[in-house]
This record gives sequence, C-alpha cells and structure tokens, in this order.
Amino acid sequence: MRIPLILAIGFWFATSVNATPLFELRVGASWTYEVDVKGGTSYTLVNHIDDKHIVDGTVWYRLVEFDEIFWITNTSQGQMEALSSMTSEMPPSSGVEMQLIFKFPAEPGEQWTTVDGDVITYRGKHRTTVPAGSFSCHIYFIDMEKEGYSEFCIAEGIGVIYNIFELKGYPKEVAKLVDYQ
Repeated sequence: MRIPLILAIGFWFATSVNATPLFELRVGASWTYEVDVKGGTSYTLVNHIDDKHIVDGTVWYRLVEFDEIFWITNTSQGQMEALSSMTSEMPPSSGVEMQLIFKFPAEPGEQWTTVDGDVITYRGKHRTTVPAGSFSCHIYFIDMEKEGYSEFCIAEGIGVIYNIFELKGYPKEVAKLVDYQ
C-alpha cells in the first residue's frame, strides 16, 4: 500500500521537528536576581551562560546557576542536563548520559524522577510579578525528599523568573529576577 506523498511529508515533518524550547540557550545570556534569605538578609546574584561545546552533534551550554555549574541542552523532550559534567568545569564528552530537568511541553501534574531520586512535578502555568516585570510562567517543583525542595518559575523565551529554594538546615531563599540579557 502506498502512502500519498503529502501524508508522508506531513508525517516526516511532524516526527522530525523538535518542540519549541522552554527558553533559548545562548552564550552571553545572563539573569540578575535579588535573593531574599529568610531572616532578613538579601544579596544580588547573576546566573549566566558562558561557554558552549558540540558533542556528538548536540550543542551543550555551560550554565553558571545559583553558584553551581551545569552543562545543559534543549531537546524535543525539554531541557536536559549532562550527568557526567554536573558541577564540572569540563564540558561533556562523547556518549554523555543526560537527565531531563524541565520537561516541555508538559501537562499539569506530570512527574519524572532524576538520577538522584528527586521528583520533579510540572504544576502548570500562572502569572507572577517580580522586579523585572510581570510574566506568564511554567512552574516546576523539585522534591528532594528529606533534603528539601526547590520551585522554579520559568517564562518561555526568557528563563527563570523566580526560584524558591529550601534545604534542610539552611534558611529558605527566594530569588526574583531583576534584569536579563
């Protein structure tokens, strides 16, 4: 049985096009946050992408985020993180294993588990206002079991708008976007 050419082209196109990334990854991107620490102190923090490497046809970006280093890439599933290079100065190498961090698109209530056993839940969208403006955000909740939790509010095309981070034994921190480049 022959499939009509127009259907075959449509099927190929539908299966070969990646989903739109949650936010664009590019060297030079930066996000400035005001971080409020429970107890009344605050400080300014800048996250940024400062390098990229192509490995096995995949473009990996070095993200310095909340004082940690991650190598990340966008795929049709969402934003992935290189496992062998977590918090590493070295870029991923050939055959790198990766894990899904921010699934996109996702359905509210959808969950997945990281290699470390953290459970990530997509909670849906909501509008939030921070010093940089008002944004429609995708909310991702990361349950680190007995260690604590983190919640990310991510605006499409921009990045992390706010982050709530509470780790056992440390004060709760709330980072709100002030500026982005």
